[in-house]
Amino acid sequence: MHAWRRFVRGGGIPSLLVAGAFYLGAVLMDAWPVCPLPFRQGQYVERDLVSRVDFVESEAAVETALMEARDSAPARFALNENFVEPVIRSLRNLPLDLKAATQPAASQPIKEQFHLAREEDVRAWLAYAREDRLKDFHAQIERFRSVLLQTCIVRAEQLDRQMARKAIDVTLTRDGGRMRIRIDEMIAVGDGRRIGEKIDQLAKLFDPALQRSVRSYLLKTLGGGEPTYLYDPAGTEQSIAEAVEQVRANPPGGHKSGEVLVRRDRSGGGDESKGLTAEELRLLRKEHAAFLAEQSSRAGWLAYLGVAQRAGMLLVVTVVLSIYIAHYQPMIARNHWRGISLAALLLLMLAFSKAMHGPLDLNPNATMLPVLMAAAV
Repeated sequence: MHAWRRFVRGGGIPSLLVAGAFYLGAVLMDAWPVCPLPFRQGQYVERDLVSRVDFVESEAAVETALMEARDSAPARFALNENFVEPVIRSLRNLPLDLKAATQPAASQPIKEQFHLAREEDVRAWLAYAREDRLKDFHAQIERFRSVLLQTCIVRAEQLDRQMARKAIDVTLTRDGGRMRIRIDEMIAVGDGRRIGEKIDQLAKLFDPALQRSVRSYLLKTLGGGEPTYLYDPAGTEQSIAEAVEQVRANPPGGHKSGEVLVRRDRSGGGDESKGLTAEELRLLRKEHAAFLAEQSSRAGWLAYLGVAQRAGMLLVVTVVLSIYIAHYQPMIARNHWRGISLAALLLLMLAFSKAMHGPLDLNPNATMLPVLMAAAV
């Protein structure tokens, strides 16, 4: 009790308040940033600096890449089987259908469908109904089928939509498989010139004696306004999702956890005295921000553990400094204005050091000047 009275009479309480105010001011200045980046431009690199998390250098660049991926992913078109397969089947069955139609009443609809107005055309098709020529005819049909399945005739509005995108090709799905073709190879329904050219190409796959009737039949079917491929919205969404996922897996400017960002060997020639460059420091800041964001999402309290540790160290320094002043400089403890002035000066030097080390981003050696000045005081 006697010691407490002596402490009070000696001005201990105001001095304690000054020390507390100094400690609080020092802690508040040290608390921001919560987890400072421990590197500065020009700093000596004593070890390889490795990324702690996956991160990207520019979110804007990633967003741009994602937009391009969505716009350039190939759309998908599915085979219009209800139209294409009957066309192929009708031509394949034509020789045998003509052979089976022995009566004029039965053969006339077939002749009209395939424009077989001349008897020589009918005889040319009937020739392929013979057993010895069926194999050759089926080979012609298979060639025809292969080329027809690569013929992408689509509705005009769908072609216009693809032309407006950044994609250079589309995916055709058929028979459980896929194939890519360029957008400029697609043909719009109603484009008579290009459809006519494709029909000529298809007709030439047959025996010359059959080409006239094949061409007439295809002009009526392929030129009749029906597309060979239909836009597949679900498949297109899947294609876009795959393109987006590919960008997310390998983003532009992306770095993986464990990747070496800055090597200790600064030049490849053993010049390890070269400090951190501005570009390397920018990269380290990006990594540090990503690390803090991930840490905050998992366990935000961990970020403040470092603040608590630094606050503990500042408390030890403040207590030791207060004991030293009270024991060796009692006049400062008794003259409260001197104590307040000293605390304010020390806080001012700390603020200068913080500004030089933080926002001003000066050389770490320059930040020692306020510390030395405070020590001299």
